[in-house]
Amino acid sequence: MRPFSPWKFITANKARSLVICLMMACITVCFIGGMYVDHPLEMYRLIYDHPQRFMLISPSGISLEIRDEYQDFKDNIDSYLPEGVTTVTYVPGIFVDYDSIMGFENDTMAYIFGDYDELKKFNEVTGTVGELPVLKDGEVMLSRDLAGNWGVKEGDMLEYEEGVWEKARLTRGPLKVAAITDTPGIVMLGVSSTYAEKSYYLMAMADKPSDAEGYDDATIDRRISDAVAKIKEDYPHVRIDTDATWMALVESQLEMMNVILWAVTAIMALVLSIMINAAFSALYDKRRYEFSIYKAMGFTDGQIFRKVLGEVLILDAIGLLSGLAANGLAILIINFVLRSRGLYFFKVSLIGIICMLVCNLVVVIPVVILNMRRVRKYDVTVY
Repeated sequence: MRPFSPWKFITANKARSLVICLMMACITVCFIGGMYVDHPLEMYRLIYDHPQRFMLISPSGISLEIRDEYQDFKDNIDSYLPEGVTTVTYVPGIFVDYDSIMGFENDTMAYIFGDYDELKKFNEVTGTVGELPVLKDGEVMLSRDLAGNWGVKEGDMLEYEEGVWEKARLTRGPLKVAAITDTPGIVMLGVSSTYAEKSYYLMAMADKPSDAEGYDDATIDRRISDAVAKIKEDYPHVRIDTDATWMALVESQLEMMNVILWAVTAIMALVLSIMINAAFSALYDKRRYEFSIYKAMGFTDGQIFRKVLGEVLILDAIGLLSGLAANGLAILIINFVLRSRGLYFFKVSLIGIICMLVCNLVVVIPVVILNMRRVRKYDVTVY
């Protein structure tokens, strides 16, 4: 190893270098923080981040005026449905609750159809479930994540009981869990003639699957978007829900979580920057004689600075890689422990990576600048 190599100083000062690496590893806490903040939104993306294949239509209130407006819309619905989206059925929309990995209680919409043929039609045009199980009247299927979250298994009866089990608003009677599938996300679909009675939700869905000519996702998506705009213009109190509107609503509601993450990142970056710069200052102030000797030997400021920069970047890289390895191990353990409950990290957080890199730059740049000044300051007269 060359005496002027950055590795020479690091290996000669193992204990001090280890302390700095551990401090740099703390920067990666921003990454796992991003993973936690992203989890609720990513769960919703599994549910709603798909091409629009149907519209869920309902009144936006219970006043007599709104009910009359909704009835007028239903009387004229045929003139508003776009080409290829004319299959209309009543479907009870049931909100179901589930817990996120952050401990928050989220909810999403489950659909209970009047008969199995309607459910089968819905699945054909949306592709929600790969292989749809056969369901009888009063039966539902759950995704494995939702079943784990609720702690239920096939054959269990889901029955609303205030204060005991309130995960779904099953106020019209119990439903039997007939099947649990590997469908991604939080999904509940079922068949119940009881629930279909007196439903005020209308579902207008594509007439054919996306592989049929003229029924591709882009075409149906555009037609549904145009229809939603036209209905809202003529009937402002008629509520139209699609995958796109739900996803936009969720993103707006969870935007504050990103603000909080950035605020925590800024505070952590400031604290770590002060601590790590203090550690580097204590370490490099002791090297003023070393720098002076280098200059006396004919090394330029640029050569000395490149050596110091190499040391900083190597320590930074070791710290980040060690921190990421520790975070990766923590994520694997969390997934192993919580996966059976439908709570697990299934995607690397982009915002977590960005926050970590920003925090790292806030820490490293001052270190580099201060050491550049030290290199220029010390000369042979110091020795």
